[in-house]
Amino acid sequence: SAAGTGLDAEVARYAYHLLTALGYRAACPASAFARQAVLDRLEDGDVLFLFSWTGEDEEALDLVERARLACKPVVVTVTQAANNTLQSLNDVDLYVFTDSIVVNGANLSSRSPMIAIVELLAHGLIKPEK
Repeated sequence: SAAGTGLDAEVARYAYHLLTALGYRAACPASAFARQAVLDRLEDGDVLFLFSWTGEDEEALDLVERARLACKPVVVTVTQAANNTLQSLNDVDLYVFTDSIVVNGANLSSRSPMIAIVELLAHGLIKPEK
């Protein structure tokens, strides 16, 4: 599963499309209902990808806490390179460096480093055709 909000959600959707194109069972829950459906299907060992620039996204934090109560997923987060709450709840944090840009209250920081991580992981999963 891949999750995020705002621009982070766009990265999560991109990850979802790459993973499903590669044949993996994936979900990108945008609503509370969809997140609950993912939690209902989540099993031990499943990977939960969370994208949160700040690492303080309430929906992401809630999803991790509820997932950990339901089973033992591998929680992988992609956050900015700063201490944050989400980092303390994960198994692996892939942090990114970029300038923080806020315009009219909206975080418009570049998500290109997050996309690069997604692509590196996805390309590592590609199995050569015979």
